[in-house]
Amino acid sequence: MVARFFEIKDHLAAITDLRAIFPAPVEIDAMHSLRAVLDVMQGFTLAFQREDLTLSEASVLMDALCNQFPSMSHHLSPRAAIVKHPDFETAVIKVIDGAVGKLTEVERSAVSGFEIATVISPASQRPAGLAMYILRSKRAKLLDQEVMGYEDFRCVLPTANIVERTFSRAKLVYSPLRQLMTLETLEVPIPYD
Repeated sequence: MVARFFEIKDHLAAITDLRAIFPAPVEIDAMHSLRAVLDVMQGFTLAFQREDLTLSEASVLMDALCNQFPSMSHHLSPRAAIVKHPDFETAVIKVIDGAVGKLTEVERSAVSGFEIATVISPASQRPAGLAMYILRSKRAKLLDQEVMGYEDFRCVLPTANIVERTFSRAKLVYSPLRQLMTLETLEVPIPYD
């Protein structure tokens, strides 16, 4: 609709009945700059709707969006009020990116339910005598290491489109109650397509 306005604005300006409500040239210039912002936002919106988007990629997109539009950082930052478990999200992103060593204690405890213990043993060596056998048994703790890994977090997706659509429909029905949306406030069934 915005693109269509810019296509026909010269023809609309020629209609005498519309001159009273037609925007001034300064307003049209402001509309051009807003349209450029809308085009950037549309690109981000389409990227967020991709089915193969991982949580790590969504985080990178959110960071880029906050850098591009600093006024949005209050709502889109990793520690925004809308993020219910920021430590868990940050930990999942670090695990996906392979930065397990950079997990803080709080983040490590947030994903502790997904830990998988893996025992790494050195390759079997042929016995070299009694002395080597005694040294190996003495150093058993060093030889057998337990490394903590995590389940595959690539299956943890950002908010699904179906959930976003459900909330969009609910917003139309329950717009003043959206901040307080609980199971008790959803008494009327929401129609689905």
